[in-house]
Amino acid sequence: MKYTTGMLVYSLAFIPVFYCSDLQAHSWEAPVEAARQKNPLESDTLSINTGEEIFIQYCSECHGHNAEGLKSGKTGLAKDTGNLPKRLKSHSDGDFFWKIKNGKGDMPSFKNELTEKQIWHIINYIKNIDK
Repeated sequence: MKYTTGMLVYSLAFIPVFYCSDLQAHSWEAPVEAARQKNPLESDTLSINTGEEIFIQYCSECHGHNAEGLKSGKTGLAKDTGNLPKRLKSHSDGDFFWKIKNGKGDMPSFKNELTEKQIWHIINYIKNIDK
Protein backbone atom coordinates (compact mmCIF):
# COMPACT_ATOMS: atom_id res chain seq x y z
CA MET A 1 0.00 0.00 0.00
CA LYS A 2 1.35 3.39 -0.94
CA TYR A 3 1.18 6.06 1.77
CA THR A 4 0.72 9.67 0.84
CA THR A 5 1.72 12.73 2.80
CA GLY A 6 -1.96 13.41 3.43
CA MET A 7 -2.48 9.97 4.96
CA LEU A 8 0.52 10.46 7.21
CA VAL A 9 -0.68 13.87 8.41
CA TYR A 10 -4.18 12.45 8.96
CA SER A 11 -2.91 9.51 11.01
CA LEU A 12 -0.56 11.68 13.07
CA ALA A 13 -3.43 14.00 13.91
CA PHE A 14 -4.93 11.32 16.15
CA ILE A 15 -1.82 10.74 18.26
CA PRO A 16 -2.31 13.84 20.47
CA VAL A 17 -5.94 12.88 21.07
CA PHE A 18 -5.07 9.40 22.32
CA TYR A 19 -1.98 10.61 24.15
CA CYS A 20 -3.82 13.40 25.96
CA SER A 21 -6.77 11.23 26.92
CA ASP A 22 -4.36 8.70 28.42
CA LEU A 23 -2.65 11.47 30.37
CA GLN A 24 -5.94 12.72 31.72
CA ALA A 25 -6.88 9.24 32.90
CA HIS A 26 -3.61 8.97 34.80
CA SER A 27 -2.72 12.60 35.40
CA TRP A 28 -1.94 12.18 39.08
CA GLU A 29 1.04 9.96 39.59
CA ALA A 30 3.72 10.02 42.21
CA PRO A 31 7.26 10.87 41.16
CA VAL A 32 9.08 7.73 40.00
CA GLU A 33 11.26 7.41 43.10
CA ALA A 34 8.26 7.81 45.42
CA ALA A 35 6.23 5.27 43.43
CA ARG A 36 9.05 2.73 43.78
CA GLN A 37 8.94 2.94 47.57
CA LYS A 38 7.97 -0.37 49.18
CA ASN A 39 5.70 -0.71 52.19
CA PRO A 40 8.04 -1.40 55.12
CA LEU A 41 5.24 -2.88 57.24
CA GLU A 42 4.22 -6.49 57.16
CA SER A 43 0.62 -6.88 56.04
CA ASP A 44 -0.41 -8.81 59.14
CA THR A 45 -3.66 -8.75 61.10
CA LEU A 46 -2.45 -6.03 63.47
CA SER A 47 -1.45 -3.71 60.61
CA ILE A 48 -4.65 -4.35 58.66
CA ASN A 49 -6.85 -3.73 61.70
CA THR A 50 -4.89 -0.60 62.61
CA GLY A 51 -5.22 0.60 59.02
CA GLU A 52 -8.96 0.02 59.09
CA GLU A 53 -9.37 2.13 62.23
CA ILE A 54 -7.33 4.97 60.73
CA PHE A 55 -9.12 4.68 57.38
CA ILE A 56 -12.55 4.92 59.01
CA GLN A 57 -11.49 7.99 61.00
CA TYR A 58 -9.72 9.90 58.20
CA CYS A 59 -10.80 8.49 54.82
CA SER A 60 -14.24 6.90 54.91
CA GLU A 61 -16.17 10.17 54.79
CA CYS A 62 -15.03 10.64 51.19
CA HIS A 63 -14.15 7.09 50.11
CA GLY A 64 -16.87 5.12 51.95
CA HIS A 65 -16.39 2.50 54.68
CA ASN A 66 -15.53 -0.17 52.12
CA ALA A 67 -13.17 2.18 50.16
CA GLU A 68 -15.14 1.60 46.96
CA GLY A 69 -15.69 5.33 46.48
CA LEU A 70 -18.67 7.66 46.76
CA LYS A 71 -20.53 9.84 44.28
CA SER A 72 -19.70 13.55 44.30
CA GLY A 73 -23.30 14.38 45.28
CA LYS A 74 -22.82 12.50 48.53
CA THR A 75 -19.39 13.94 49.36
CA GLY A 76 -19.79 17.48 48.01
CA LEU A 77 -16.51 17.07 46.11
CA ALA A 78 -15.93 18.04 42.48
CA LYS A 79 -15.55 14.39 41.38
CA ASP A 80 -16.64 10.95 42.48
CA THR A 81 -14.00 9.29 44.64
CA GLY A 82 -12.27 6.22 43.28
CA ASN A 83 -12.55 2.57 44.15
CA LEU A 84 -9.33 2.29 46.15
CA PRO A 85 -8.95 -1.52 46.29
CA LYS A 86 -9.39 -1.63 42.52
CA ARG A 87 -6.94 1.23 41.92
CA LEU A 88 -4.35 -0.24 44.26
CA LYS A 89 -4.19 -3.27 41.97
CA SER A 90 -2.75 -1.10 39.20
CA HIS A 91 -0.78 1.40 41.32
CA SER A 92 2.16 0.79 43.59
CA ASP A 93 2.07 1.09 47.36
CA GLY A 94 4.54 3.95 47.02
CA ASP A 95 2.21 5.78 44.63
CA PHE A 96 -0.67 5.55 47.12
CA PHE A 97 1.61 6.53 50.02
CA TRP A 98 2.76 9.66 48.19
CA LYS A 99 -0.81 10.65 47.25
CA ILE A 100 -2.12 10.23 50.81
CA LYS A 101 0.82 12.15 52.22
CA ASN A 102 0.80 15.02 49.70
CA GLY A 103 -2.78 15.27 48.44
CA LYS A 104 -4.02 17.18 45.40
CA GLY A 105 -7.21 19.12 44.70
CA ASP A 106 -10.08 17.69 46.76
CA MET A 107 -7.74 15.05 48.23
CA PRO A 108 -6.17 16.71 51.27
CA SER A 109 -2.58 16.20 52.35
CA PHE A 110 -2.29 14.08 55.47
CA LYS A 111 1.41 14.71 56.14
CA ASN A 112 0.55 16.76 59.24
CA GLU A 113 -2.21 14.47 60.54
CA LEU A 114 -0.81 10.98 59.99
CA THR A 115 2.58 9.44 60.57
CA GLU A 116 4.25 7.55 57.74
CA LYS A 117 3.58 4.33 59.64
CA GLN A 118 -0.14 5.13 59.85
CA ILE A 119 -0.27 5.74 56.08
CA TRP A 120 1.38 2.36 55.43
CA HIS A 121 -1.20 0.71 57.73
CA ILE A 122 -3.98 2.29 55.65
CA ILE A 123 -2.44 0.86 52.48
CA ASN A 124 -2.25 -2.62 54.05
CA TYR A 125 -5.92 -2.31 54.98
CA ILE A 126 -7.00 -1.25 51.49
CA LYS A 127 -4.98 -4.06 49.88
CA ASN A 128 -6.79 -6.61 52.04
CA ILE A 129 -10.38 -5.43 51.72
CA ASP A 130 -11.22 -7.88 48.92
CA LYS A 131 -9.42 -10.84 50.49
